[in-house]
Amino acid sequence: MKLVLVDTNPEMVKAWRKEFSGVNDVVVVPHTINIFNVRTEAIVSPANTRGIMRGGFDAVLANHFGEHTEMIVQNHLKENFNNSLVPIGDTAIVDMPTGNFDKLIIVPTMIHPGEDIKHSRNVFDASKGLFTLLFDGDVESVVCTGLGTGVGRITPEECARDMREAWDAVSVGL
Repeated sequence: MKLVLVDTNPEMVKAWRKEFSGVNDVVVVPHTINIFNVRTEAIVSPANTRGIMRGGFDAVLANHFGEHTEMIVQNHLKENFNNSLVPIGDTAIVDMPTGNFDKLIIVPTMIHPGEDIKHSRNVFDASKGLFTLLFDGDVESVVCTGLGTGVGRITPEECARDMREAWDAVSVGL
């Protein structure tokens, strides 16, 4: 099991290094590393519950995987989730036919695209869902950016704290 944390914001990297110092299975890489050059089985989409991928890092992912990415994700949600919505705290693993990663993990951090989620528990809940996948062995390795730190307006420090709290909650629960 391996979690790789990558972000272009040096403050996010600094916050992760503080919160995840000494944690086995978590690698924080420098902000100068291109996330698409990291080799893992899966990459995280810090999505909204509807799988709309037109803004923030989701738009970057859609560009990477190709023009049909949003349609592939939304079809997966229609087939596997009631009302085509992935609740915050749940995840969806989508097999991807193109790109550098075999799987795209939909980890909703907000209900609606563009929602301000600062001071909510959304990053904790989303992280807990993601880390449960890792600890359960549903994926072996995943790369993730700072959840909610772009469109969602979460500070790097708040993100890192919530992610570490979720890590501890999942790892202790085993």
